[in-house]
Amino acid sequence: MRHSEISRAVAIRVKTSGRFAGQVLDAAVEVICEALERGERVELRRLGRFEVGLWKARTNHVLGGGTKRLPARRFVKFRMSQKLKRRVRGE
Repeated sequence: MRHSEISRAVAIRVKTSGRFAGQVLDAAVEVICEALERGERVELRRLGRFEVGLWKARTNHVLGGGTKRLPARRFVKFRMSQKLKRRVRGE
């Protein structure tokens, strides 16, 4: 689903305008992104948990010989809730 499809579906469920639902969706995503930038964990009940992980700096071997230094970097991990797992599996 795309942003417009999600905001339209939310607008129908809560009986509001699509524009307002889109603004709420934008604000929610922005709050989640800001929390992850600060390194906080974000947990959405019935959906899952977002966490920031850290890949350590390392040396990578390159095809054809040689090595390349890869810097440390952060990434986002997502773990599905049990309820979402069951729904996706059709249980």
